Amino acid sequence: MIDDGAHKLQPQHVTDVARAVQAVLSTEDSKGQDYYLGGPETLTLRDMVRVIQDCLHELEDHTMYVPSAIAKAVYAPVDAIRKKLPPLPGRNYMFTTDYVNEISRDKVAPAGVLGYKELGIVPVKVTEGMAIEAIRYERVGGYTLGDTKTLAKSLPTNVKRYLGMQQHTEVF
Repeated sequence: MIDDGAHKLQPQHVTDVARAVQAVLSTEDSKGQDYYLGGPETLTLRDMVRVIQDCLHELEDHTMYVPSAIAKAVYAPVDAIRKKLPPLPGRNYMFTTDYVNEISRDKVAPAGVLGYKELGIVPVKVTEGMAIEAIRYERVGGYTLGDTKTLAKSLPTNVKRYLGMQQHTEVF
């Protein structure tokens, strides 16, 4: 995570964005208007990681914090080479100084602009209800079991090896 993850976001559920697009396209009043869509809650990136960890019942936090200056220094030589080459397939833009700059900025809708309210939409919080269900669904052990570390203790050895949770041991 770049710096301490304190930059602010207004996460939103994809269905709210889809409803906003539909509302904009279905009215003449929206022609020439700019809408800034931001979810109903302002969270930091650190808060978002914590919400996901809590949802997954992850008891340990293994987040690595990297100062933006160090991340930029690491990516700068690769950026210099990339700028001399044509765009390549499979290029990952998350490992660039531009990405570090972008992820370090707050992404919050400015006050007094057109948004969900003007479109008649009440956006859902991504930390509650259906928006978080995809993460709950993917949690190891499903909805009713505890954290993944506790669950892992009861997994058969071959499953642990398959998931990379246990090293292969050979007896010679």
